Amino acid sequence: MQKYILVLLFYIVGQPIASAQSTPSEKQLERYKEEAEKQQQEYITNFLSTLKDVDDFQKHIIKQKMESFFEERAEIFKSPMQSYQKKDAVERLKQTHFKDIETTVSEETMSKILEATDPNLNKIKAYKKHKRKNKKN
Repeated sequence: MQKYILVLLFYIVGQPIASAQSTPSEKQLERYKEEAEKQQQEYITNFLSTLKDVDDFQKHIIKQKMESFFEERAEIFKSPMQSYQKKDAVERLKQTHFKDIETTVSEETMSKILEATDPNLNKIKAYKKHKRKNKKN
């Protein structure tokens, strides 16, 4: 009888501790969000420094547009849509979001902006294709 009581006691006491360890705390989530925001700002700043034929006013507008694009893209990925619907929504966003700055910047700059909003996509696809070939062999 005492064994059952001890087992039951350990089970009751141990369960809240295990569940508290498995879920990230609010501090951890907040720290992660701050880190992600910092990395995003650093990425945008580095990208804007690579643009040579753009003046400061255009850089400021591009920065605002890129920030809002990344926020809207994050909202799409958080939504409860299917993955193929999310991809379509991101492509539509990519085509429509930068329409107004398309007239103020050169085609070369616009292509750099579109490439910067979808980094490493071609590298990822090539890597996956290479990985599939290696699995077959």
